[in-house]
Amino acid sequence: MRVILALGAYAAAAVLLSACASTGTIKHAATGESLVFVANGPSTALGVDNTDIYSATPGGRTRDVTSSATAESEAAWSADGRYVVFVRSTPAGDGSVRAGVFVWSPDDSEPRQVAACSSSCDMGSFVWSPDDRRIAFTTGWFSKDGMVDSAVKVMNADGSDVHVACASECGEGLASVGWSPDSRRLVFSNEEYSGALAEPAESDIWVANADGSGAHKLTHPGGCTRDVSPTWAPNGSRVAFSRELCSWKRNIGGDVGEVMRADGSHLHAIAHCACSEPAWSADGRTIAWVHDGPRGWEWDIRLTTLSGRTSTLRTCSDQACVSPPGLAWSPNDRQLAFFVGRWSTGEIWTIRRNGSGLRRVSREASSCCLAWVTRSHLPGRVTPAPRHMEKPHFSGTIAYDTTLPGHDDRSRLEFLSLATGRLTRMPWSTSAIDQPTWSPDGSRLAFMRDSAGNRTDLWIVNRDGSNLRQVTHVGEYGEAKYLAWSPDGRDIAFVTGGGGIELIRPDGTEPIRTILTPDGNVPQSLSWSPDGRELVFDWQNKDKEYGPTAIYSIGRDGSRLKLLANLSGYQANAAWSPDGREIAFDWSTDAGDSLYLIRPDGTHLRRVTTSTVPWGRPAWSPDGRYLLLLSGSEDQLSSGLVAVDVKTGRVSTLIRKIPLAWSNPAWSSR
Repeated sequence: MRVILALGAYAAAAVLLSACASTGTIKHAATGESLVFVANGPSTALGVDNTDIYSATPGGRTRDVTSSATAESEAAWSADGRYVVFVRSTPAGDGSVRAGVFVWSPDDSEPRQVAACSSSCDMGSFVWSPDDRRIAFTTGWFSKDGMVDSAVKVMNADGSDVHVACASECGEGLASVGWSPDSRRLVFSNEEYSGALAEPAESDIWVANADGSGAHKLTHPGGCTRDVSPTWAPNGSRVAFSRELCSWKRNIGGDVGEVMRADGSHLHAIAHCACSEPAWSADGRTIAWVHDGPRGWEWDIRLTTLSGRTSTLRTCSDQACVSPPGLAWSPNDRQLAFFVGRWSTGEIWTIRRNGSGLRRVSREASSCCLAWVTRSHLPGRVTPAPRHMEKPHFSGTIAYDTTLPGHDDRSRLEFLSLATGRLTRMPWSTSAIDQPTWSPDGSRLAFMRDSAGNRTDLWIVNRDGSNLRQVTHVGEYGEAKYLAWSPDGRDIAFVTGGGGIELIRPDGTEPIRTILTPDGNVPQSLSWSPDGRELVFDWQNKDKEYGPTAIYSIGRDGSRLKLLANLSGYQANAAWSPDGREIAFDWSTDAGDSLYLIRPDGTHLRRVTTSTVPWGRPAWSPDGRYLLLLSGSEDQLSSGLVAVDVKTGRVSTLIRKIPLAWSNPAWSSR
């Protein structure tokens, strides 16, 4: 048997639209001998998180099926493995991205495009009808107010006859589409959110005919209860789904796995747990659920029969518990495959139905569109087994600010010695601290600190915590932010609350000098050139109100203001390399975001890594080989430190968990 996997630049959108749930119909109907999926590709393309469609045997032999420099995502395979539909994103020379929907057979040399998209594609969650003639999918995009233009649509396999099965009349956030076994009806949910940062709204299960007629609700949960992830039984008689209860109810009994007849009658609970994404066995007698353990990370798999009898498959190995976000039964119902890990670092594991034989199938970073198909022999380049790589040797000291556990209004400076791994702290804590920056000799730190009167001032302290002193005394409701200590130690640059860039002597003896006057747009993320003659920063393009930011540089004396990068999307957090040859920054586009490098004259733009890395201002290592970033945890209560090799793109974790820290670490050679 083989496994195939797909992951793309639109992985975040795929999660929001329950793309992996959409493959449920495929994996249930599959009667073949292969698994399919998407993973990070070996090469990179400008503005695109390169991803390819992969296959792998349970023994670990992996093939890169598409082997392209583009990004394939949202992959969904027909039940027999003859066809796959996916979104392909291709970079354009101007920094934009062109996207389209493609259908391909492994027996053909090239995929054919069946639909064109703009810079991003709002089509996703593809699922083939069991007769392989049509493809259902969802459309919509997220704004600050939630899902916009959400719809369930159907098209022929060649892209013709695109029509709406249900749109606004069924609600917003339409997702988790599944075909009935006779290819006539669709089941789905309206997983609406009341605003991008708000609590989830009610969610119901709907059914509609594939021609767009007969749309109606099957469930009416009411209150804050959400019915999600519906899945049709292989014989078409029943539908299983997860009922997410209000938070106070979860504390009592957890969420509920529900089953009903296809007309919505005879609704009853058969599983009580933190359940998600039900998966029917091929014989229709058993439903698999992902279950969240009492400590939130000890996930396992529960198998429930229609009579309600439940057994548990422990997905723990060597005291390390895996976290399966999605399930796929093997065609013979003897084992299950599932993803392990986070979205950008997922692996594929399998376990036998009786709970034995837990094993890793693929180490490729993957998280999307896992399914079984009948094809056991697929084309593609065999990828080498991952080799053990020694951890890079790092030196120097990292400084960062962190909040005190249980005290959101108190913070302190902490230091990590990369040579010894020792973590030390300043002997004092104070009100909010942010953006520490080392003096050139590493003996002192400058940082922002909240002062009385709702203002922020510049402070300096010795490396050992002594001689803490205030340098600026801005007016009431003023602030100093985005600090940068010049390489010669003569000046500290900062941004004023009014939007100008100013310089001050570290001892505060000379008057502040303004080098950029306010113009209504606020500069951010100041960084000096190694010779101390220029500063680089990101600044909103004045010709595009509320539009994207751009990267600029300016001379130390306020002359030679120069635009370096004005690309589509957002460029931010600029940082000059120690050798002065390149400037690192974050670039966010419709295709995702990652670290990029550009020369000081605005040429030779290149991507640092194909994998998604944390957003925030990067700190260069003293030798210019690595970029350091802070990564927030999923619960937003802790952070980690990662280093990116600018030559290879390899990401190394320096420390996995520290109390919540902000996004501006500083790296000293001492």
